[in-house]
Amino acid sequence: MKKKLLYLSLCLLAGNHSFAQISGETLYLPYGKPPLVYDDNGKELAYAWAGALRNPQFANVDFNKDGIQDMVIFEPASGVKVLINTSKVKGQPHYVYHAEYANSFPVINGYLKFADYNRDGTPDLIYRGYSGITPLRGFYGDDSILHFDPTTTFSGYRGLYYLTGGSGMVNAYVAPNDLPAMADVDGDGDLDFLSYDLNGIGICFYRNCQVEDKLPKDSITICLKDVCWGKTSQFNERNIRMGVYCGTTGTTCKGCDNSGAKTTHSGNALTLLDMDGDGDYDMLDGNVSFPDIQYLKNGKNELSYVRDSMIYEDTIWTSNGVGINLPLQPAAYWVDVDNDTHTDLIFSPFVPNVGAKRCLQYFRNMGTTQHPNYVYQSDTIFTSDVIDAGAGAAPTLYDYNKDGKPDLFLGSEGFTDPATGVTKAAIYYFENTSTSPTSLSFTMRSRDFLNLASANLISSSLAFGDLDGDGKDDLVIGRADGTMTYFHNTAATGNTQPIFQNPTPVTDQSGTAKVRGYAAPFIYDLNKDGKNDLVVGCQLATLYYYKNTGGSGSVNFNLITDTLGGVVINDYAAKGDIYSYAVPYIGKIDNSNKDYLLIGSKNGTIYRYDNFQSGNTNVKYIRVDSAYSSIYVRDRAHPTVGDIDGDGSYEMIVGNEVGGLALYKQYYKTFISAQQLANGDIKIFPNPANNMINISWLPSIGNGEVHITLISVTGQKMYDGAIDASRTNAQIDVSGIASGTYYCIVRTTDAQASSPVCIMH
Repeated sequence: MKKKLLYLSLCLLAGNHSFAQISGETLYLPYGKPPLVYDDNGKELAYAWAGALRNPQFANVDFNKDGIQDMVIFEPASGVKVLINTSKVKGQPHYVYHAEYANSFPVINGYLKFADYNRDGTPDLIYRGYSGITPLRGFYGDDSILHFDPTTTFSGYRGLYYLTGGSGMVNAYVAPNDLPAMADVDGDGDLDFLSYDLNGIGICFYRNCQVEDKLPKDSITICLKDVCWGKTSQFNERNIRMGVYCGTTGTTCKGCDNSGAKTTHSGNALTLLDMDGDGDYDMLDGNVSFPDIQYLKNGKNELSYVRDSMIYEDTIWTSNGVGINLPLQPAAYWVDVDNDTHTDLIFSPFVPNVGAKRCLQYFRNMGTTQHPNYVYQSDTIFTSDVIDAGAGAAPTLYDYNKDGKPDLFLGSEGFTDPATGVTKAAIYYFENTSTSPTSLSFTMRSRDFLNLASANLISSSLAFGDLDGDGKDDLVIGRADGTMTYFHNTAATGNTQPIFQNPTPVTDQSGTAKVRGYAAPFIYDLNKDGKNDLVVGCQLATLYYYKNTGGSGSVNFNLITDTLGGVVINDYAAKGDIYSYAVPYIGKIDNSNKDYLLIGSKNGTIYRYDNFQSGNTNVKYIRVDSAYSSIYVRDRAHPTVGDIDGDGSYEMIVGNEVGGLALYKQYYKTFISAQQLANGDIKIFPNPANNMINISWLPSIGNGEVHITLISVTGQKMYDGAIDASRTNAQIDVSGIASGTYYCIVRTTDAQASSPVCIMH
């Protein structure tokens, strides 16, 4: 068998997160054929479950080896989105979102680009990775899907480094807030790299000397050829100085001291393109200080210069009368959007842009790549086809119209008006309009449920449940300031659609109930006294417990503790943030008939807890998973669970920081009697594995047979076998299985476990 290395995200994630230990978890995977979603005008949202966009980066690549260019979108706050182009008609693309294909990528940070650095005809991945620039060799697996080799190294480094005279090997520098450029700048056939220097003044030309050194094509050897490529230098102003020779920076500029040194921060988004079709590379440069973009024309070929030399600058670039006006530091992406073989331009802000809705401008090339004519088309392409509620999406599943199917409610922090700076939130209501388990859909019925947009909500996290003991579900909404609002259900019965009225603040024994920011309430009878209580997450790591002390027809709460179960979600350190945004969900997550506590986090993973079900509110909860089912949405996971399609298995919807949603489905049904396996009951090794996977278990796992299943991240069963439990170990030959990340599921009559395992040949 030809050895190939399929690299999926969990292989690298294991090095960045405390991933799920072996436990009795239910395995959730991206929903293969998710419900259709329609907006309030009846338009289908083609990429509904791809998550919202705020700082999208765009790249063309033939991802599924069908000869057609697809679109990959990298959203820093929610990850990679792969849109497969299913149309062969020139100029009429039809993109289909495939959530499962994101697993082909490592955890991407900073930026994402594709280029065929080794000239083997297959696109390679280039991203920040281990240093400023990290290429990973691309290859098509047996599934004809593009994958990337994580063992790719250059001179022993996982990233690009070069030799200096006094400092030894140093990395090709890219500032954390910068977008580098890459192209065959010197025309010798290999791929070169460019980025601004440490001070954000000059452009460093990292020449690839692979051809000059007569090295194999898989090699990249960096030579720092120039530190003011294009003979330019930039200060904190729109006009970039031209005709500059290295070492000459001038003495006066905005943001400079008397020595001429730049004292302002860096932040540049650099894009190379041949705008005038003369064979050399011009550039578009977005600066962190401005909402527009600068264009510089290269006169090298036109004027027969020896060096690349910028000879003309448009300080506020426009095309056909339309310029760029986006949140700061616009970045240009030179891609073929409309599938007509001519490269277009999409602009989007490179700096974080969580609260603003407008995040791109699309200019279609009405000419050719060699002689372009960029004409503005839209600021809603792609963004109008996703579910987007605004920053901090807070989904809740609840059967509002009492038809037996859970509907979807979506709160958030809302959107910020760029003109006024005012942020407003509203609640979206999507009715579950599915007609069968194979014909699933949600239809938006309201963009402002209960007409709350005028109430100046900042954040809105919803919880439904009967709080006053009248048999009808009430509503509690958490807000960013840590307070909550209670809505009484005045409908005639609990079997009819609720009527939520008379909003009043939630109070406790000391007055207005208030948690430490971003109240995320959940209604649940925690102490088993027959009255539903409030469990409330907050911005600062812990859970609050408000005991319901009201009688029939009344609501009253006492704050019992702000550290319920000893739970502390302290993952903020990994993000460099002091906040955790703990979000609880309590209930069934599989068909084992057991309630679990899930907690979404700032870290983008979901924690799972046990040991709260007895009604004893003084016990310490047991953390079972630190990354439940290996779900990772990068920032501010907000989970909700329900049976959307009515097939007896569960679905999980997870909101994220930028306002979008991801959808997962329970892969297999648990045994009703299944018990959780304790840590250490079962071991899978080595991990990563090469040709064999060893599985061992303690005799306490039980009698009978141990069923072992190996499945791919898309749900394909790769191995399925049974071993007598008395053997206490098994070996699986995986030499014939393509390299990649899989889930190993181990089940007995009354116990089960699952864990990701990487196969690397």
